[in-house]
Amino acid sequence: MNTNTFTVHVLGGRGSFNTDDKVIGGHTSCLAIYCGGYRLILDSGSGIISLNSEVLQEIKTHGSSESTLLYSHAHDDHLNGIPSFKGVYNPNCRLNIVGGLHDNLSIEDMWRELFKSPRFPVPYAFLGSKRNFVILMDGAKHIINTPNGDIEIEMRRMNHPGNSYGYKITFNGRVLTVTPDHEPHPELDKSLLQLWKGSDLLITEVQYTDEEYLTRKGWGHDHLSHAAAMLRETNLKRVFTFHHDPDHSPEQVRDMAIKLEELSGVRCDFTYEGLWLTV
Repeated sequence: MNTNTFTVHVLGGRGSFNTDDKVIGGHTSCLAIYCGGYRLILDSGSGIISLNSEVLQEIKTHGSSESTLLYSHAHDDHLNGIPSFKGVYNPNCRLNIVGGLHDNLSIEDMWRELFKSPRFPVPYAFLGSKRNFVILMDGAKHIINTPNGDIEIEMRRMNHPGNSYGYKITFNGRVLTVTPDHEPHPELDKSLLQLWKGSDLLITEVQYTDEEYLTRKGWGHDHLSHAAAMLRETNLKRVFTFHHDPDHSPEQVRDMAIKLEELSGVRCDFTYEGLWLTV
């Protein structure tokens, strides 16, 4: 891989729960982000299963594999792929796991709950991987030093039940921002705008139409007219929608991206499973 590349591979883009859709894809939230030769993984929904062969091949070829996992939050559709991710069982796999607090619980607390009987037969103590958990506070930055340059990660809290966090990732002079689950909020929207501004590529959830949102307030998700109003306050050039509603057909997902572009004046498209993006 080119040491200067900054790319995103969409492994899962559905929100809330899996679907059987073969066009957009049915896996829940997971993005593989490659900064030169270093891999970030944002959320571990069921899409993380698609990384199994890549990670095992790295171990076979190089003797080890390393990734940093960034967590937006701890709901099942962003977390529950971990027991099926083969890297967690391999002693030659190193995982740096970064995230905020969720109802005062850390991501490590959530992992321990995942690997607990009767939910899952393998206890947490049996995991073979080398794991390093890092708790970030709202607004904090985390630096990863790599041979191809530093990766700067900024995390900000968003409005979602139990807390959710968005990330601005800077590498090689380019900026990627990913903001999964969030709902309109007068104060947190100001922080969200600061995260969005200056991004070369924004991947954000816009799960509901305006009509759907009327009956789903408090569920923790954004809607078209609010997202468009926010985008009009930025100078962004590229936006991709993410965390698509599981009840939305591929045509509805496409139409929502088109509508968002019309309302915001910003170039918008939608993510789908298997999509590669260059930041």
